Amino acid sequence: MKYLKLLALASLLLTATLSYGQVPDVISGLTRGDSVRIITKSGLYNYGIFQFKTDTSLLVFVENQKTSSLFYTNRIAEITVLSAPAGKKKYASENGTENKKKTEYSSANQQSSSSYAARIAASEKAKENSAIFSRYLFAPSAIKHKKGTFVYDNSYGFINSLSYSASDYLSLTGGAELITSLMGQPILLFSPHIGVPVGDQLYLGGGYFYGAIVNTDNTIINALYGTLTWGNNNKNISVNLGSGINAGSSFSLNVSGYLKLNKNVALISENWFLESNEILDLEGIPLVGFGCRVFGEKVNFDFALINVVIPYVGFSYKF
Repeated sequence: MKYLKLLALASLLLTATLSYGQVPDVISGLTRGDSVRIITKSGLYNYGIFQFKTDTSLLVFVENQKTSSLFYTNRIAEITVLSAPAGKKKYASENGTENKKKTEYSSANQQSSSSYAARIAASEKAKENSAIFSRYLFAPSAIKHKKGTFVYDNSYGFINSLSYSASDYLSLTGGAELITSLMGQPILLFSPHIGVPVGDQLYLGGGYFYGAIVNTDNTIINALYGTLTWGNNNKNISVNLGSGINAGSSFSLNVSGYLKLNKNVALISENWFLESNEILDLEGIPLVGFGCRVFGEKVNFDFALINVVIPYVGFSYKF
């Protein structure tokens, strides 16, 4: 226990040392009794009455906690001084003891608190809905985004596509490859895909995938496929079975999985088994990919390794 206390003390001293000299002007201008709103870098917010400050911290009496809390200035993302309404006290008399202090807030401050809480909730909801769950690295799932959703995807910096959810069950995707486009013979991609719920966390879908070099007779892929997905937006597994219409790919089996770990990170696995493929020359060699998806309120980043050694980097913007 003694060592834990020493470790905690050392941690506090280190925090104070690192934060020295970083006190914002608004904190420097505080006076005892000011009503303040504090937003920490971890996203927490508090309303309270300022008591005193040092170069590295400030003490605030927080109403909802009924106690005084110490905030280190290097952990504060935003602090706002709130004006007290006419006829309202910002800080009642101490009455001799700390536990008898009383805080009074105006209705405007309460509305501000509710408004901020609503914005935080909306932000978290937007982040929750921002994750791309309709596809893995390349392969689709049968779970679709809501009608009207657009998703821009970029792989390796030069493979671009745009998907549009024409309904809750149908998505339309078109794309082009940048390097060949600059050379005057772009590779164009097109893929409609449908997915519908058929049971408890069970989805069935299918689609068509076409890719060709413009102004030539070279068709890269021309295939029909079916999709079976089990799970939900946060965790699911899909099986895709494809059959090539021409010699580009006679048969393919894809098994993919998605597991959301928290509000910002998900694990992805995508695995392909090709009967034959004249383009990639990978007959009998499975493609096994494993990585993660990191997302914010609108942006998704994919990082993965294919067959352990081939890196994959992808970027998506959902709007």
